[in-house]
Amino acid sequence: MADDLHLSIRPDVDFRPTFFIVDLKITNPKMMGKKAEFKLDLASDVHDSSAVNDAKNLYAHNFTVDRTEYQLKIPTDSFDCFTYKGTHASIVLRANLKVDDAWILKDSEVSRTAQLKLVDARTGGGGDASAEIDPFDKVQFSKNFNALSSDRKLAFVLLSLFCVIAGVWGSIAIWKLRDSDEPGGAIVGIIVLIVVVCVLWVWFKNKQFKSYMKVALQPMPAITRNTRLKISQLISGKSEVDLKNMTLRVVACNMEKGQYVRGSGTNRRTVSFEEPVRPIILYSEKVSRIPSGKSSHSPPSP
Repeated sequence: MADDLHLSIRPDVDFRPTFFIVDLKITNPKMMGKKAEFKLDLASDVHDSSAVNDAKNLYAHNFTVDRTEYQLKIPTDSFDCFTYKGTHASIVLRANLKVDDAWILKDSEVSRTAQLKLVDARTGGGGDASAEIDPFDKVQFSKNFNALSSDRKLAFVLLSLFCVIAGVWGSIAIWKLRDSDEPGGAIVGIIVLIVVVCVLWVWFKNKQFKSYMKVALQPMPAITRNTRLKISQLISGKSEVDLKNMTLRVVACNMEKGQYVRGSGTNRRTVSFEEPVRPIILYSEKVSRIPSGKSSHSPPSP
């Protein structure tokens, strides 16, 4: 008999941000004298047809029905939470009213969700934050190579020379073996060797060209709306080679996390996701030069 129950949530008439009003209506006379329960939960709402959601109880009120209308004034300043409307997931307030009026069948129950502006009820905007967190780099091989130390340049040149020699030798060997009686096994072995050498060269190149800078986040206190931190309190770093025209940025974003189910039967599985959205660049500075071995908790001035 859910039609006999009505539930609504609205801001306080004085528009005080720390209160909101819940109106309950129970219109069926047969429910008089029955036990009832009102619960307010903070619930996740993953935007997927097979979402795995969770909820945390914020407020509960148990009573015996003795009239048709109730009004609950619920303070929000004691709630350690906020509502959020995002791109992949949202956080909502879910109110639920249940009356214990059934002997065998399910009790009468009604639910409502609300996106109240406790802290942040904006719609998800700004799209994927990956481009701001890890922007596309315009790579120039010559400049990357020049940024390497002398030892790393020598190691890269020697390995590159070895790979070229191995490739030329393999090609010549395959050419000579093609006219033999049973060249198949030997040719396959040489091809595998050439592939391994190429993979080794790519791995070594990426390792050398990406190891020019070490950056780490500093231990931070709890961050609130009033938190003010110096850049030296956020990150520390050390340059392994001479760096020029480097841009340092600190990007804040919402990290939307959730789960959904895929597959069916024995192939049913729970998939977790983590998506950064709505990026905001908090700090950006272009540094003209960072010398090799420079260790600092803040970048030098341009």
